[in-house]
Amino acid sequence: MRLASIYTGFSSHSPSDTKPVTFSVVSGPARVSGSTLTITGAGAVVVAADQADNAAYSAAPWVTQTIVVNKANSTTAIKRDLSPHRKQ
Repeated sequence: MRLASIYTGFSSHSPSDTKPVTFSVVSGPARVSGSTLTITGAGAVVVAADQADNAAYSAAPWVTQTIVVNKANSTTAIKRDLSPHRKQ
């Protein structure tokens, strides 16, 4: 999941005169690499976006977003061959 898509108005690619937006997992079953979020299990994931200051701009406010990841249902089907020609 690209994090810029859930943070409306944010991008991990900032203009050359500003610091980049950095993302981190505050809590939950996930990890961040650059601007890609990888979900590693079910539960609530809290992701933070942060941007440091520089000589021209103040730091952006630290914001968080909670993403709820539900456990997927799984189905297992077992088929038994009841053919009269098969030895049991």
